[in-house]
Amino acid sequence: MGKIMVQYHIPCINKSYSIPFQLVFGTTPFDFVWRKESPDNDVEHLNISALKENLNVVQNRMKKLADLKRRTVQFAVGDEVYLKLRHYRQRSLARKRSEKLAPKFYGTYEIVEKVER
Repeated sequence: MGKIMVQYHIPCINKSYSIPFQLVFGTTPFDFVWRKESPDNDVEHLNISALKENLNVVQNRMKKLADLKRRTVQFAVGDEVYLKLRHYRQRSLARKRSEKLAPKFYGTYEIVEKVER
Protein backbone atom coordinates (compact mmCIF):
# COMPACT_ATOMS: atom_id res chain seq x y z
CA MET A 1 0.00 0.00 0.00
CA GLY A 2 2.89 2.37 0.75
CA LYS A 3 4.33 2.06 -2.77
CA ILE A 4 0.94 2.81 -4.27
CA MET A 5 0.58 5.90 -2.08
CA VAL A 6 4.01 7.18 -3.11
CA GLN A 7 3.41 6.25 -6.74
CA TYR A 8 0.19 8.22 -7.00
CA HIS A 9 1.52 11.09 -4.90
CA ILE A 10 -0.88 10.45 -2.01
CA PRO A 11 1.35 12.23 0.58
CA CYS A 12 0.60 15.59 -1.05
CA ILE A 13 -3.09 14.77 -1.08
CA ASN A 14 -2.92 13.85 2.61
CA LYS A 15 -1.41 17.26 3.37
CA SER A 16 -4.51 18.97 2.02
CA TYR A 17 -6.43 18.25 5.24
CA SER A 18 -4.03 20.48 7.19
CA ILE A 19 -4.78 23.70 5.31
CA PRO A 20 -7.25 25.06 7.95
CA PHE A 21 -4.75 24.06 10.66
CA GLN A 22 -2.02 25.93 8.80
CA LEU A 23 -4.17 29.03 8.58
CA VAL A 24 -4.75 29.06 12.35
CA PHE A 25 -1.34 27.97 13.68
CA GLY A 26 0.91 28.81 10.72
CA THR A 27 2.34 25.28 10.53
CA THR A 28 1.27 21.75 9.64
CA PRO A 29 -0.02 19.33 12.29
CA PHE A 30 3.13 17.21 11.96
CA ASP A 31 5.39 20.23 12.48
CA PHE A 32 3.29 21.38 15.44
CA VAL A 33 3.41 18.01 17.24
CA TRP A 34 6.95 16.84 16.43
CA ARG A 35 8.64 20.27 16.18
CA LYS A 36 10.34 19.31 12.92
CA GLU A 37 9.48 19.25 9.23
CA SER A 38 7.60 16.23 7.88
CA PRO A 39 9.81 13.57 6.25
CA ASP A 40 7.86 13.26 3.00
CA ASN A 41 9.29 16.00 0.84
CA ASP A 42 7.46 16.85 -2.38
CA VAL A 43 10.72 16.87 -4.33
CA GLU A 44 11.34 13.22 -3.45
CA HIS A 45 8.00 12.23 -4.92
CA LEU A 46 8.44 14.18 -8.12
CA ASN A 47 11.03 12.00 -9.76
CA ILE A 48 10.26 13.42 -13.16
CA SER A 49 13.63 12.75 -14.75
CA ALA A 50 13.35 9.02 -13.99
CA LEU A 51 9.80 8.97 -15.34
CA LYS A 52 10.87 10.69 -18.57
CA GLU A 53 13.76 8.27 -18.98
CA ASN A 54 11.48 5.25 -18.46
CA LEU A 55 8.97 6.73 -20.90
CA ASN A 56 11.67 7.14 -23.57
CA VAL A 57 12.85 3.56 -23.06
CA VAL A 58 9.32 2.19 -23.43
CA GLN A 59 8.56 4.38 -26.46
CA ASN A 60 11.76 3.25 -28.19
CA ARG A 61 10.89 -0.39 -27.48
CA MET A 62 7.37 0.08 -28.90
CA LYS A 63 8.78 1.80 -32.02
CA LYS A 64 11.31 -0.99 -32.52
CA LEU A 65 8.59 -3.67 -32.31
CA ALA A 66 6.29 -1.72 -34.64
CA ASP A 67 9.09 -1.25 -37.17
CA LEU A 68 9.72 -5.00 -37.23
CA LYS A 69 6.24 -5.52 -38.71
CA ARG A 70 6.59 -2.85 -41.40
CA ARG A 71 7.80 -3.54 -44.90
CA THR A 72 8.23 -1.40 -47.96
CA VAL A 73 6.05 -2.34 -50.90
CA GLN A 74 6.61 -0.97 -54.39
CA PHE A 75 3.72 -0.91 -56.85
CA ALA A 76 4.00 -0.30 -60.57
CA VAL A 77 1.43 1.14 -62.96
CA GLY A 78 -0.82 -1.69 -64.14
CA ASP A 79 -0.59 -3.76 -60.95
CA GLU A 80 -3.85 -4.92 -59.43
CA VAL A 81 -4.33 -4.24 -55.74
CA TYR A 82 -6.96 -4.62 -53.06
CA LEU A 83 -8.32 -1.55 -51.31
CA LYS A 84 -8.52 -1.73 -47.54
CA LEU A 85 -11.28 0.36 -45.99
CA ARG A 86 -12.19 0.78 -42.38
CA HIS A 87 -15.95 0.85 -41.99
CA TYR A 88 -15.85 3.61 -39.40
CA ARG A 89 -13.92 5.95 -41.73
CA GLN A 90 -15.10 5.26 -45.24
CA ARG A 91 -18.76 4.54 -45.85
CA SER A 92 -19.13 4.86 -49.62
CA LEU A 93 -18.20 1.23 -50.38
CA ALA A 94 -18.89 -0.24 -46.97
CA ARG A 95 -22.67 0.10 -46.97
CA LYS A 96 -23.51 -3.14 -45.27
CA ARG A 97 -26.23 -3.69 -42.75
CA SER A 98 -23.75 -5.14 -40.27
CA GLU A 99 -20.53 -3.14 -40.38
CA LYS A 100 -18.84 -5.67 -38.16
CA LEU A 101 -19.29 -8.36 -40.80
CA ALA A 102 -18.47 -6.12 -43.78
CA PRO A 103 -15.38 -7.09 -45.79
CA LYS A 104 -12.14 -5.29 -44.98
CA PHE A 105 -10.74 -5.41 -48.51
CA TYR A 106 -12.46 -4.32 -51.72
CA GLY A 107 -11.41 -4.73 -55.29
CA THR A 108 -9.14 -5.63 -57.21
CA TYR A 109 -8.31 -2.22 -58.62
CA GLU A 110 -5.74 -1.45 -61.28
CA ILE A 111 -3.13 1.22 -60.57
CA VAL A 112 -3.57 3.87 -63.26
CA GLU A 113 -0.86 6.34 -62.31
CA LYS A 114 1.69 6.80 -59.59
CA VAL A 115 1.42 9.90 -57.41
CA GLU A 116 4.63 11.18 -55.82
CA ARG A 117 4.61 12.77 -52.39
